[in-house]
Amino acid sequence: MISNLNSNLKTYHLKTATKAKMLTALKRVLLTDPEGQLVLATHDYFISLIDELYTPSGVMLTDSEGQPYEEYSAIEGYHANLRSSDAAVIKELSKIAVQVRTPIIKIAGEK
Repeated sequence: MISNLNSNLKTYHLKTATKAKMLTALKRVLLTDPEGQLVLATHDYFISLIDELYTPSGVMLTDSEGQPYEEYSAIEGYHANLRSSDAAVIKELSKIAVQVRTPIIKIAGEK
């Protein structure tokens, strides 16, 4: 039932230099399965791992048919979005949390 969903979840945007560093940080505090893989969702959290993010570079290019399009550049680092209400998880992962003015990716239910 929808009424049983945890309404105290807050979104945190996480960033590390590499995917390996992100997974190491997450596996210290989140659940893993018997094979050591990260559990992506429980009643207390949801984590969305983001391979690459891109942002407009401000440069306009022209394709082979003469149509203009905006160039995009990769945003440095490895990113993840966490929704959690668990104070211990939030405290530990606050070390890699970043402030995002305009999130490119939002988790369902995020305002």
